[in-house]
Amino acid sequence: MSLNHKLNHNGSSTSASEEAARRDPNLARIDVALRRDNMATVKNKKNIAIVQPNLKIDLRDGIYRPITPVKPVQPVKRLPPKYRIIEPIPALGEPVRAGDYWLWADAKTGYAFYSLAVPRLRFFSLTVKRESQQGTIKITGGNAVLEVSLSTAKDKQTVVEQYSIWTKQLARSGKGKRKWQFQPITLSRLEASLQLNPTHISQQPQVTTNRDLATATFLIPLSATGVQIWSNALEQRRGNSIPGMLHLKPTFYARFHNHVGAKHQDLSVSLGSLLAPLGAEVIVNAQLELSAEAKFLVEWHPSLENVVVNWQANNGTPPGSRVFNQDSAPLSILLTANDLNTLEVNWNAKISFQDPQWPPIPETGKLSFASNDFTYILKPSAWVQDFTLIVSLLDAQGNLITSSDSTIDLVNRVFGMLNFVAPYLAKPLVEGFETSSQQIIKASFPVLPGTSPTLSLSILAQRGGKDGMLTRNLRLEENLVVVKVNTQAEVEITTNQDRVMESSFESEMLGVLAALE
Repeated sequence: MSLNHKLNHNGSSTSASEEAARRDPNLARIDVALRRDNMATVKNKKNIAIVQPNLKIDLRDGIYRPITPVKPVQPVKRLPPKYRIIEPIPALGEPVRAGDYWLWADAKTGYAFYSLAVPRLRFFSLTVKRESQQGTIKITGGNAVLEVSLSTAKDKQTVVEQYSIWTKQLARSGKGKRKWQFQPITLSRLEASLQLNPTHISQQPQVTTNRDLATATFLIPLSATGVQIWSNALEQRRGNSIPGMLHLKPTFYARFHNHVGAKHQDLSVSLGSLLAPLGAEVIVNAQLELSAEAKFLVEWHPSLENVVVNWQANNGTPPGSRVFNQDSAPLSILLTANDLNTLEVNWNAKISFQDPQWPPIPETGKLSFASNDFTYILKPSAWVQDFTLIVSLLDAQGNLITSSDSTIDLVNRVFGMLNFVAPYLAKPLVEGFETSSQQIIKASFPVLPGTSPTLSLSILAQRGGKDGMLTRNLRLEENLVVVKVNTQAEVEITTNQDRVMESSFESEMLGVLAALE
């Protein structure tokens, strides 16, 4: 009996509805259409529709079944899915500038994608270190922390306010007059650099970027000259006089003709324009040679709930604690000691995730002034394995078609299931999704050091009344996957660890995914 027959809705003797009802008398019919929010609609024998989240596809015979008997359920808080579906933006030449934003418009779909053209200052602090030299107190150096953002995640109100301006700007740019649907761009990569006066720094700044939050954080070691110039400017609220240039290169998913690719936009802004609104309130003055500032930063990941950091210095000061969330600024701890070379800060962190099935991860460390290691960046992403998949549907001639192509009809569907098993999990993490051609699926799973979890990918394809299915076990390093489905619903799975011909379609798609990571 074919898989298609078992998924049939036509009420035949071997339909999914009757098969499910036979196995579970509480059900009369199952609507097997899997919605984007991973819910499914179930009707009981009284024909009362129930939204039931606990349906999963049984890959042995392709039937959706309830995990528990169907019954009315109370509304519960829905956790965010462990995967994201990313629709590439149309690559239609250069974007349209509208104030502080770039706009990419696609008249075919009616969508206009936007991103910031000018980065926003998220955090800044300047630490001034003073020492007594030959009876005179002098500035001997310091450091600065600068964090900027290209995030538009909280700009829903901005879209409402800017809608009329953006619509008129697109019309003036030849995109036509219409009711556009504005959506933020999803970044795949963010590169950042800071160009400073070489006499102002004691060594090159350290930079860390977060593509999920669209942020770049700089740790800037400053010379005595640099601290003097920067602190004087800030004390007089002349931050705009501080020299320097910030360069950002965001890369995002784009659609070129009928395939996915990478597109980037170079952005530059003067350091002075970012610091112009600031004053003496951002300056931290260390008390001569008897004080030191410890800094602790958390590089956020979308899977996190929070990070709790506890610390204890060896100078007798009371212990401290801080809860980090997505919007938390870096932690700054000012400490004093009779001998700074003996000053240490022991810390421990508890990393908690949104998904209650993910175990919390403990981490410990020590900051030491003597070893010049008084700044730490905690990166929870080190314990999270990202997994990226792209599905490509081919036409009868073997050519690639896109999700918006008119040749794709309702009988062309691709379902997927990821099954992650690890010894530290009470039960496997199972995630089902539906996608189409040239959509990108990104999923994340927890990977603890020294463990060997397993991950399997199952693909069920329906093309023009034909069904195909393939399951493959993946190693952790196989984190880039290309799925190809032809008109006969035959499924091929290729990963970044497979040997492929250099000029093949699989090689091209894997190269695109690698460029977007």
